[in-house]
This record gives sequence, C-alpha cells and structure tokens, in this order.
Amino acid sequence: MAEQSVSQSASQLFDHEDGQEFTSPHEVYQRLLQIVTNESIAPEVLPYEEGIVESIVDQIQHMSNNLKRLKNKLPPFCIEQHSLELERFSFVVNRYLRTRLEKIENNSTQLISLVRTDRQKALKLMSALELKFLDRYADSIDNYLDNSVLKYLPSNMSTFKMTDITGEEELEYDCHYVFVKALKDTSLSVDDPVTGLELVQLTKGSQHFLPFSSVRKPLLDGSKDLLLL
Repeated sequence: MAEQSVSQSASQLFDHEDGQEFTSPHEVYQRLLQIVTNESIAPEVLPYEEGIVESIVDQIQHMSNNLKRLKNKLPPFCIEQHSLELERFSFVVNRYLRTRLEKIENNSTQLISLVRTDRQKALKLMSALELKFLDRYADSIDNYLDNSVLKYLPSNMSTFKMTDITGEEELEYDCHYVFVKALKDTSLSVDDPVTGLELVQLTKGSQHFLPFSSVRKPLLDGSKDLLLL
C-alpha cells in the first residue's frame, strides 16, 4: 500500500506534456545518467544534449511547484522522498554541465580552432552559453599572459593570443580504448591494425573493450544505443 501511495503521488508531481519523449521521471533520469556517463568517459566533448537538459530542468521546476502545492496533502514520507529526488536530478544536471566546462577548458585550442573554421559544427557541439564560456576563458588566458609575461617581452614577441594556436580538430583515438555496453542490438566498424576494418555485432546487454574511434561517430551523432563504462 505504501508503494502504491508513493507511485500515485509521483504521478501527481510529474506533469507529462504531449509530444515529450519521456513518460515518467524514471525515464528522464535514466537518459540523464546515460548522457552524463558518456560525457564523463569520452575523451572529447560530445554534442550538447539541449533537449534532455531543458526537459529535465522543466520537470524539476514542475515537480518543485507541485511539491509546494501538494505538501499539505501528502504524507511527510512522500514529501521527503520527492525532495530527495529533486536533489538527485539537480546534482546530476550540475555534474553534466561541470564536466563539459572542464573538458572545454582542457580542449580549448581544438574548440577555438573549430569555432573559427566551422561555426555551424561548433554550435551543434556546444550550447550558446558554452561558446560564451569558451570566449571568456580564452580572453582570461590572454589577459593573464599579457599581464604576467608578454608585457616584459620585446614588441615583436608580445602579441600572442590564444586564437593564434592551431588545434587539431581530428585527433587519433585508435589508442584510446573504452568499455562499451550495448543498450540495443547494433553494429560498429572497428579498424583493427592486424585484420583491418571489421564489422562487430553488439547484442543488447553485451559489453566490449573497443577503441574509442569505433564508437566516436555514433556518439557524435547522438546515438542512444551505447553506454560507456
């Protein structure tokens, strides 16, 4: 009876809108965990999941408002459980955003080069706010170098800027291996140095140790079939 009461309360707190991809907070949370895990393990910045982030933020706001509205009608246990659920959602969203900002800092030269050469591709990879963060990060490095080093150098050596660094957009990932779990039946092309290009069949639930280059394209295309471990 207690589980049924919690389930009914959850359906009251979660307002599903027609046309949304998800039908429950659990589905939203599971998809969020997948993108956070993949982002944390992948050696490069993956495309920003704007839809899922906005959906989760909207649901956090929905549930927070409903929790306030229903707090006098629900048992204290339900209030506590849903409050913890909201905290978990917020924590994981913040972890996702923090992870991406750290990776943007670590790969700033490649990303700056991408913005300069293919802005449309950069807009698919990063959010508008992340692009602003990248610009501000580059400016902060430039200001620091100007004030601490460059001003003491001869004029012909004091004009360095972060944008002067040419970063390689396409890096070699054949030597970077990752554990991959297939969430659905799928296939991947693996370039083996001995046997050459090989098509690997992944059955749902199977786990594999593969070069990141073999899963890079599906992840950059937004595949939901692969989970990095």
